[in-house]
Amino acid sequence: MNLVLDFDGTITTRDTVYQLASAAIAAQKRATGADLQPQWDAILRGYHDDLAAFDRRYRPAEADRTDVEEELRYLAQLSVVEAASIERVEAAGIFAGLAQADLFGMGAGLAADGTVALRAGLRELLGLAGRQGWRASVLSVNWSGAFIRGVLHGHGIECGGVAVVANELDEQGRVLGPEILLGGKEKQEGEGEGEGEDRRRRRLMTAADKGECLARMTGGSASATLYVGDSPTDLACLLHGRGVAIAEDAGSALMKTLARVGVRVPPVADGDALAAQGKGPGGVDISWARDFRDILQSEPTLACRGTKGPVL
Repeated sequence: MNLVLDFDGTITTRDTVYQLASAAIAAQKRATGADLQPQWDAILRGYHDDLAAFDRRYRPAEADRTDVEEELRYLAQLSVVEAASIERVEAAGIFAGLAQADLFGMGAGLAADGTVALRAGLRELLGLAGRQGWRASVLSVNWSGAFIRGVLHGHGIECGGVAVVANELDEQGRVLGPEILLGGKEKQEGEGEGEGEDRRRRRLMTAADKGECLARMTGGSASATLYVGDSPTDLACLLHGRGVAIAEDAGSALMKTLARVGVRVPPVADGDALAAQGKGPGGVDISWARDFRDILQSEPTLACRGTKGPVL
């Protein structure tokens, strides 16, 4: 079985982009004396202003997007907003001069001091995946896979058995997409690790990008894939096979989106009946859980429609 987990807000209890940027800003100040906090604040304002302007112009408007395909089209079009924000990050030099080891160390340090916390039950779920021989992966739009690996390492989770598919930051501070989005394209002659305009053009930014990555990671197989995510950016992946939405309650952005587009999302316990029948209404097979402990307690969820279930 393929067990694929989102990172920010799913593996972690909250988004980590602010912590990643703050750690980089502190590192830049130590190295050069430059205070990049004002530039970062401007980047955040620019992102929120761009998103608000995009939403004002986009049609159909949010309230009128009432089916899954309409919502997926909207989420894919957000690439213009995400790309503009990344260009500002690169121009500001927030991550310039930082090596992969630096980014890994930032993640490990933020995990060790408790700044970045893991959602309950993650270790147990990954342990079960290892015992069962499942392919466990992290799939994230985070800017740094090295940072993700550092966070997991700082919490005592080694990535030898967990693949991390995410963007990476090179030492020029550029955000590069994962090589899987290039379809296995070979590096050009003279191109070093983490370099190449191709990877800048194929950054992992949107729900559509995540869906494409997941299809390639799983060889297109949906029947033996369990995806867990917490945000609308996870929508395409949640629809790929069996999905679990992480949410405290029905008030999360993802849960509201699913309700608006007509997707019924029962708790994982109630989802067992749907699992026994195959996909639920509309061909969608998504349930929700507060954390990984809820998932561990639902054997049919882990069995993933026909895959041999675990011995819990």
